[in-house]
Amino acid sequence: MKASIATMLILLFSFTSAFGQRFTEDSEITALRGGSDQFMAHVRDGDFVSAFDHARTLPLAIRDNSLDTLEEKATSQLAGIRDAYGEILEVQYIGYNALADFLLRFIYVVRYETGFVGWQLVYYRGESAWLLSIIRYNADAAALMDITFR
Repeated sequence: MKASIATMLILLFSFTSAFGQRFTEDSEITALRGGSDQFMAHVRDGDFVSAFDHARTLPLAIRDNSLDTLEEKATSQLAGIRDAYGEILEVQYIGYNALADFLLRFIYVVRYETGFVGWQLVYYRGESAWLLSIIRYNADAAALMDITFR
């Protein structure tokens, strides 16, 4: 008896959460990916000024001064990475993952001659629009391998 009640409750909660949640539309993912791809095309070209100028054209949750600071750090740090890893070979889109209907993360890898840097662009669905909220990069292979993609 207790087992059947528990099963019914699990089914009820599963049914409610599946139908009560608004899932991200493919058209939204495609549009957000297009903006992310453009950002990463500038990164591929080593043109961080244009990459961050492009980011400023997107709806942002990131404050201007934070974006300015990130641009300065990326420009200086990634110049050092290029010195250590060699020239950029390519930027490769890896995939995306989503959390419910309000967080979406696109993953890219910039491949150099002797190493790589993973990039993440995270969007948050605010009250009325998707907002670019995080731009992150690092060379942590373990963290990159632990991400589940679609």
